[in-house]
Amino acid sequence: MKKKVLTLEQSMLRSQMNPHFLFNSLNSIKLYIINNEQKNAVHYLNKFSKLVRKILESSSMREIPLAEELETVDLYMNIENIRFSNEIDFKIRVDKNIDTHTVKIPSLILQPFLENAIWHGLSPKKR
Repeated sequence: MKKKVLTLEQSMLRSQMNPHFLFNSLNSIKLYIINNEQKNAVHYLNKFSKLVRKILESSSMREIPLAEELETVDLYMNIENIRFSNEIDFKIRVDKNIDTHTVKIPSLILQPFLENAIWHGLSPKKR
């Protein structure tokens, strides 16, 4: 049973750190460097490194405060938005009656939904 739980946890981490997303992000940073856009490269790299750190930290926990998950989602969406030339207009809204610091949710649950929405819903669209 412990082996099965470990396998599921590893699978969850892999789904969060999609190799395609990692490759594209690093490739974007590389292009900024090649094009001598140091400010953009540093900005993107800072966001990317924070996202990877948050994913690695969250992956070791079963539940996290909603506020932490929303920070991760915000970082992820900012990185994707940079890659899409700021064409994604997004806002994270939470009902004012929800205390995002006390509400707990399963860690790393939202990002796969966003990734699928972007890549299978938004990216094929012309605008």
